[in-house]
Amino acid sequence: MSNLSLNIGLTVEHDPVRGQTGSLIGEDLDDEATVRFVRIKVPPLTPRLVPVNEGGFKFTLLEELIEANIHSLFASMRLSKGHLFRVTRDADVEIRDDKAADSPGID
Repeated sequence: MSNLSLNIGLTVEHDPVRGQTGSLIGEDLDDEATVRFVRIKVPPLTPRLVPVNEGGFKFTLLEELIEANIHSLFASMRLSKGHLFRVTRDADVEIRDDKAADSPGID
């Protein structure tokens, strides 16, 4: 996952009412009750505000638009509610060893 990328996380599972799923990510679904975690990356180069009317005065967030249409990506699956998350990494972690002035130093 890219640092600071905005993602939608949800779980998917086979829905026998909607039909056969075949496979997900090249794996056979031997166990139809298997629940899988899915991460959808919100495209970083697409503007986050999407106009929703002809006048261009009403907008929705891109991640809300993706979540509202997520059933199109997983047509024959049972979906959980999507949750937004962002991973923040800091590779430049600096550990400082501060010694108190009143404690004896150990060398």
